[in-house]
Amino acid sequence: MKKKDFKYILIGIAYFVITFFTDKNIFNFEKLNIANYICCKIIMLIILILGSLFISKVFKKDKKSIQYLKNFLIYIIPILLLLFLLWPGNWFGTDVYNFYSFTTRCDFLYYLNYLSSVFYIVGYMLFPCVSGAIILQTIIFGIVFSYIITNCYEIYNSKSVYLLAIPFFLFHTIFYTFFANRPIMYGIFYLLLISIIVIDYLKKNNELKITKLLVIAILTSIVGFWRSEAIYLFIAIPVILFVTYKISLNIKNIIKIIMIFILGYAIISMPQRMYYNKNSYEKSSRNLPMFVGGLSYMLTYDLKGDNLEKDLANIDKVLDVESMKKYASYTDTPCIWSNEKCIKSNYTDEEYSNFIKSYVNVIKNNIPVFINSKLHTFALASGINYDYFTTMNLYNEEKRTILDREDSKSIVGYKVRRKIYSVIEGKTNSKIYNKIYNLTNNLLIPLGLILIIFIYSIIKQKLLYFLLSGMLLGHSLILFITSPAAYFMYYFNVYMIGWFLGLVFILEIIKNKKLKNNRREV
Repeated sequence: MKKKDFKYILIGIAYFVITFFTDKNIFNFEKLNIANYICCKIIMLIILILGSLFISKVFKKDKKSIQYLKNFLIYIIPILLLLFLLWPGNWFGTDVYNFYSFTTRCDFLYYLNYLSSVFYIVGYMLFPCVSGAIILQTIIFGIVFSYIITNCYEIYNSKSVYLLAIPFFLFHTIFYTFFANRPIMYGIFYLLLISIIVIDYLKKNNELKITKLLVIAILTSIVGFWRSEAIYLFIAIPVILFVTYKISLNIKNIIKIIMIFILGYAIISMPQRMYYNKNSYEKSSRNLPMFVGGLSYMLTYDLKGDNLEKDLANIDKVLDVESMKKYASYTDTPCIWSNEKCIKSNYTDEEYSNFIKSYVNVIKNNIPVFINSKLHTFALASGINYDYFTTMNLYNEEKRTILDREDSKSIVGYKVRRKIYSVIEGKTNSKIYNKIYNLTNNLLIPLGLILIIFIYSIIKQKLLYFLLSGMLLGHSLILFITSPAAYFMYYFNVYMIGWFLGLVFILEIIKNKKLKNNRREV
C-alpha cells in the first residue's frame, strides 16, 4: 500500500460513514444488538478498504486488475439488469423472512448458523434496501466468475476459457443467484475454495505462501462450518494441499498446516459456540427434518422388522409417528410445519439416543423402501423432471410487497416479472421449451461430469482429480441420504463445481490436442 492509495481508501471510509445514516432504512435501532452491529460494521469496513485498494490498482492501469474488472463487468451488468427486471428477487420459504426479521435487530439466527445472518447484515449495510443481501450475493458470484475466467485465460491463452461462463449464466443458476439462502451463500464460497486450488494446480504453482494458506484455511472453515454436511473438508482440504502444492510430508509441515486450520476453525466457529447456548432439545431438533424426509414416506408402506413396534414407539417419543403418516411426503416435510407439531419438545437425551438407534433399525430392515423414498426425493431435487422450488405463486398482485416494504414492489410490473421468471424457471406454456430446459438445467449433467473425471483420474492416476471428484461424489451421497426435501439448492455447490471441473477437463483436452498438432507440424 502506497501513499497514493489513501485517497481511494478515504472514498471507502466516506461510504462507510454514510452507511450510518442509510442503516435506518433497514435496522431497528430501538432493538439493535450493538455488539453484533459493531462487528458487522468492522467486516463491512474491511470489505470497503479492500475494494478501494483494488480500484486504485485499476486506475494505476495494473493489467491483471483491469482484466479482473472487465470480466467482472461481463458478468455483473447482465445479471444486475435481470435483477432489476425480477426485483426483489426470490423470497421463497420461511428462512429468508426469518433472516430479515433477525437482521433488522442485528441478531444472529444461530440455528441456521450465525454466518448466514452476518452475510445478510453486511449486505444490508452495503446496500440498504430489501434485496441488499441478494445484491451482495450477485457481487460475490461476479468476483468468483472474474477470478476463474481471468486466471484460466492466463493458463490457456484462448477465448475458449469463456466456456467456463456457461454455469454462471444457466437459467437455473440465475434463479438461485437471486435467492439469498444458506445453501447458495455457502455454495459460492465452496466454488471459490475449489477454484483456487485447481487453478494453482493448473498453473503448476507449487509455492504455498502463508497468506494463501491462511485464506484457504479461513475459506475451508467458513464452508465446512456453515453447513454440517461439509465438515469433511477439514480433513480433505489439508490432504489436497499436500498434493496440489507438492508439500513435503514431514512432521513440521503437517503440524503447521493442522495448526493453521485449527486456528481458522476456532476464529470462524467461536461466535456460534460462545453465544448459542443449546439445550438437549435445541441441540438435536435442528437435525430432525432430515429423518422426517424419508421416514414419513416409508411409513405409508408395510414395514418389516422383528422389533418394529418397539422401534416405532421409540421414534414416537421424538417424532410423532401418526403426524408423519398423515402428512407423508418425499418432496417436503409438511408434518413439521403443520399445526400438529411433529417434532416433540420434551424428550430426554436417552430418548433421543433410543430414537437414533430405532431409526437405524427401521432403515436397516427396510433398505429397499428407504432407497425408493430417497430416489423419489432426488428425482425432483435434480431438476430433470420438475424443480419443486418455484416463485410462481409468490407474486400474484400488482401491489404485492415483501414485509410491507415499498422498495420490494416489482419495478417493471408483476406480469412482466412473472413472464420472465416463467422462462428462467422453465415453466412456460411451451412444453418443448420446458423439456429442453429440464434437459440442460439440471444436476445430472455436472454430476455425470464429476463421475467421468473420477473414472478418468483412476485410469490416468491423477491424484488431485481423484480426491476432488471423490469428495464431491461422497458429498452427493451424504445429501442423497440426509436431504429432508426435494430442493435443488441442497446440491447447488455440487452443481457449480461439477460444471467448473467438467469444463476445465474439456479445456485441458483442447489444450493437449493443440500441443500434439504443434509437435506434428514441427
